Amino acid sequence: MSHTEDPAARPLVVTADQALLDDLLRLAAAAGIAPEVIADAGAARRAWSTAGIVVVGDDLIAALASVRPPRRDGVVVVQAAHRDDPAGGSTGTAVPPPGSRTGATLAPPAGSSVWAHAIAIGAEAVWSLPEHEADLVERFGACLDSGRPATTVAVVGGSGGCGASTFAAGLAVSASDQGHPTLLIDADPLGGGLDIRFGLDEPDGMRWPDLAAARGRLAAPALRAALPRVRDVSLLTWSRPEPSVVAPEAMRSVLDAGQRGHGLVVVDIPRRTDPASEEALSRADHTLLLVRGDLAGISAAGRVLHLIGPIAQRISVVAIQTGAGSVPGELVAESLALPFATTMRPDRRIAAASDEEFVTLRRRRGPLASSCRTVLSQIGLIEGRPA
Repeated sequence: MSHTEDPAARPLVVTADQALLDDLLRLAAAAGIAPEVIADAGAARRAWSTAGIVVVGDDLIAALASVRPPRRDGVVVVQAAHRDDPAGGSTGTAVPPPGSRTGATLAPPAGSSVWAHAIAIGAEAVWSLPEHEADLVERFGACLDSGRPATTVAVVGGSGGCGASTFAAGLAVSASDQGHPTLLIDADPLGGGLDIRFGLDEPDGMRWPDLAAARGRLAAPALRAALPRVRDVSLLTWSRPEPSVVAPEAMRSVLDAGQRGHGLVVVDIPRRTDPASEEALSRADHTLLLVRGDLAGISAAGRVLHLIGPIAQRISVVAIQTGAGSVPGELVAESLALPFATTMRPDRRIAAASDEEFVTLRRRRGPLASSCRTVLSQIGLIEGRPA
């Protein structure tokens, strides 16, 4: 799994202590990034402002304080595992900004040179090893990702057979067609499998069983490179025939990496939610509830809404027209006391398409493509007046 790093975002490690440097390089490698290493305070000052973050060893902090590096965010001081604070002060507490009033729990211990110099260079925290290894891995990993987190859309079927998975897939390919790399997550372990919808029988790449136990921060470029991809849609699906149990922490890690490494994240949510899909619902920026435009469909959607309402944010209705006697979309939404997103008419070409043909339909005009573009416009991902 390879990725291209932006040199300006590389972390800067400032230390001449070989044992501490070995520990910091190990933690950076765990995050998937190679830092710039400088063992001289003057040279570090010249590279100070362009680094993604700055990690300063306590062996050079006094020298750095003497050259007065410019103020910036993202500076952390690390105390080596083999060395205690010379003044006997504790580590691991956030450093208050210079000039601020400090409470008793945040004030540095009297006489602590490490704390005094940390404040002088504007450090955010003084951490010790090995207690704060996970914090350092997360800080190093943050340098791989840039820009705003991607919008996340959850798609939920209000009843069986309303085409929620097809709509989720259509939304993903429509976004990718507009130049937005998209992560499509299948959160339904008992569904038919979104990979099959894309014509992939046994796709190469990672699936949920490979990530079901994931914890903490995943590198966004590495995740994107590891997943099966069709055009610019990355797919996270299930292995067959046995479904995996995905922990909420794994869903959280995948969503976080997906939001940092894509332009849009679409999650296909099952009607019978589990802890992992509830985690996805709680983190989604928008939730689309697909509702068949008949009394049975509206009634079933009401029961689904009762389950997801306390969890999901910004729920809106995509009304599925079932024929000439369908309830108008605005009335479907009104009956559920939800905002109306769009209406989708039956799309015969999608229903008749083979799995291999589905992705090629993204450039054709039709009810699915039109409805997906309307939603993408409403959430601000594409320009233009909603259809």
